[in-house]
Amino acid sequence: MGTNLLFPCSHVTTVPYPCCLNPKCEQPLNPGHHKFCQSCGDTLQPLRNRYVAQRLLSDEGGFGRTYLAEDIDKLHRACVIKQLAPQFHSGTTANQSMFRKAKELFEREAEQLASLGEHPQIPYLLAYFEEGGQFYLVQEFIDGLPLHKIKPEQRWSEHEIQDFLRGILPVIDFIHSKGVIHRDLKPPNILRRDRDGHYVLIDFGASKEIVNQTVAMAGATRIGTNGYAPYEQMGEGKTSFASDLYSLGVVCFYLLTLQDPYYLFWMTVMAGWSGGSITSSGANHFLWANHDPRSPPPKNPNHRWQSATQVITALDAAQTANDSTVAMEITPEIKPFAKAPSPVPPPVNVPNTIQMTPKQPSGNKSRRLFLKLVTFGGLGAIGFTGLRRFVQLVQEQNPDPNGLPTNTLGETFEFDTVQVSTSGEITSTATKTASQYIEHLGNEVYLDMVQIPGGNFAMGTPDGEIDRLVNLYEFDAFNNEYPQHQVQIAPFYLGKFVVTQQQWQQVMGVNPSSFQDTEWHPVDSVSWYDCQDFLAALRERTGKNYRLPSEAEWEYACRGGTQTPFYYGETLTTDLANYLGSTVYGNGPVGTDPTSTVEVGTFPANGFGLYDLHGNVWEWSADDFIRDYSEPRTQAPYVINSEMKTLRGGSYYYNVYGCRSAFRVGYGAGEIGTGVGLRLALDLEG
Repeated sequence: MGTNLLFPCSHVTTVPYPCCLNPKCEQPLNPGHHKFCQSCGDTLQPLRNRYVAQRLLSDEGGFGRTYLAEDIDKLHRACVIKQLAPQFHSGTTANQSMFRKAKELFEREAEQLASLGEHPQIPYLLAYFEEGGQFYLVQEFIDGLPLHKIKPEQRWSEHEIQDFLRGILPVIDFIHSKGVIHRDLKPPNILRRDRDGHYVLIDFGASKEIVNQTVAMAGATRIGTNGYAPYEQMGEGKTSFASDLYSLGVVCFYLLTLQDPYYLFWMTVMAGWSGGSITSSGANHFLWANHDPRSPPPKNPNHRWQSATQVITALDAAQTANDSTVAMEITPEIKPFAKAPSPVPPPVNVPNTIQMTPKQPSGNKSRRLFLKLVTFGGLGAIGFTGLRRFVQLVQEQNPDPNGLPTNTLGETFEFDTVQVSTSGEITSTATKTASQYIEHLGNEVYLDMVQIPGGNFAMGTPDGEIDRLVNLYEFDAFNNEYPQHQVQIAPFYLGKFVVTQQQWQQVMGVNPSSFQDTEWHPVDSVSWYDCQDFLAALRERTGKNYRLPSEAEWEYACRGGTQTPFYYGETLTTDLANYLGSTVYGNGPVGTDPTSTVEVGTFPANGFGLYDLHGNVWEWSADDFIRDYSEPRTQAPYVINSEMKTLRGGSYYYNVYGCRSAFRVGYGAGEIGTGVGLRLALDLEG
């Protein structure tokens, strides 16, 4: 017989009035026969002279409590009492107004639950009423296990996830057809019933929504389940049918990985998706089917599955998928953004000297398609860190003997960019595309190289701006950016991210970094000479002439088509880069000072699809350092056989002005620093 968090037993011992319903009572259980609570002194009596609370099952703070109970009018049949206990039913006029609002919403939600009737996979509503200033829902008791208790500490297989989806999606489709949104789909709220093995939806988010909407009137923080609730629900309080499908996708990820998605929601939303390469497993190449695995899953609900029926149809198609046409047929229609994406630079012809390994066998189509379905067409179930961990765990548990690691040439990927006002507020966003080359380094470690279009740009900083900066910051290093001059750049490849610790470890067999939080942090504490050793080993491994970018290439790529101090605009904030937030640029805000590097791809990309060129770690260039541009630069590195090399981009421990696209400093080739790393460049001909 099953046991679960909300409903721990199915047998109810008949004991008169054992449980106190005072939501503030600290010890509500009263064993034995008592008329008054032994803890708080409240009278113990059945609700409506019918429902006897037996045991406290859960306490949700301001939401109230859930009790296991018995219905004495129905031969002591087990039931569940959900108590909504708003803390504003007395006192001020404002509190009374909020209480009336809560009551109105409660009645509306109860009517919605009642409209669901007696669906076999939804606990039917026995009663709803107000008593003693509290609201109560009484529902059918379900004897079963919640999802996370069915296989404790064991990941579910893909086959089990398919069976689960086939069992639960029709229920979700049913409630949506009645105009009801669950709002709180997560593993504890989906049970597998003992008697027939069917999945049952419990604990609809009605009571939480009531408290959420009413306490919001008092300026409280929005309430929800971090990780499982989508952005529009947590960030804006908006829900739709797509919100439930999002949450169900997160549930699938949890079952496949056992990873708590609490942190993953914030990685996606607060960081604006880190972007970045999913380098833990070969599965990253097919996880999103037609959607690039290294670009963010869409936060916009209009860009996700819109109905459970749509997902059911796609799931059926996945069962027989054996060619690319099926994947195309089930891809949900993507509605255009309100503003058209920026035009893609014209394609550049790439010589055939880059040798590619064969594509994965078509036998993987069904699995690719299924993994796409688990995310419901890229519904944005979890963020960057969790997704990489997900594919790693899936690969560990279910290695695919038919999956061949491949280098991929000419793939396109989507990425989001932002622009800020002079005060640092985001004023616009855009979705863009770029082409990339993906290099497989072995052991499912990959390099992502973005194709940078050719063009002409103004390198350096205008004279007047340099004078202003020198006077403002009393720092003459800005003269290093003078005189500004035009440079023509031919197309080339540049790393989407700085080299990570995982990549360095794979090539060199060691990790020299000071901050070894995760393998996706940038490698740091490497000298310019260390980088040359890494490049030599990488060339030998790949047969391609990987190198450091020249200063001109780096600045051109960093600007990404802009001429502002930062590729985000006229200022920078700690929401957009990792640097000393206590320093400000222009009218930008004061932020916090970090103590270490962060994972690559934590912040939005620039206009070319590159990440983290502002802050985090300094990036070595191929150029020797001299203090000005008295000799104008070209795309080729400036070399005079000096021990002083050039660093670009700023770092986590440096002032904001050092993160500017034009800023440059000299550093000894043999020196290392905790905030110094590298980014790779590659000519188109390899």
